[in-house]
Amino acid sequence: MYLLALVDEMARGMHNAGSLRDAKQLVRLAAARTELGYLLSIDKDLLTVPLLERHPTLDSFWFRDFKKKTLYEVSELEYYESREEYILNIKVRVDTYQKMIDSYEIVRQHTAAQEAFKEEVRASEEAYTENQAKRAADLKEDRKCAREMMEGDQ
Repeated sequence: MYLLALVDEMARGMHNAGSLRDAKQLVRLAAARTELGYLLSIDKDLLTVPLLERHPTLDSFWFRDFKKKTLYEVSELEYYESREEYILNIKVRVDTYQKMIDSYEIVRQHTAAQEAFKEEVRASEEAYTENQAKRAADLKEDRKCAREMMEGDQ
């Protein structure tokens, strides 16, 4: 949504992209920076909230500030190649954060599986203890009945 607004602004000539190649580069840069901002915004609750329940919002104020900062940083870079290197650097950071988030998600799932396993072990131990107590009570009852039968025969 925000990237579409940026493309629309660029089509109107608001960001002084000198050529179509520069405009495409600016959109790629904005997409990479937006993804990095998204990943950084979900960083705070990695271990506690499951991945599907995380929906950080990137509001319009954030995007306006982001556009100003991004466009300023890009205007400082003179050559197309240096801007491409900047985009590549951002993409590497995005990949790094994504791998970190993925590893935290794996750790969270492993921890949840461990807790479930411990709960199953506890439940089976309780069932075993109950079964042993029932067997002991049944054995005691059988012995009592056998004793009464022996006493009744005499």
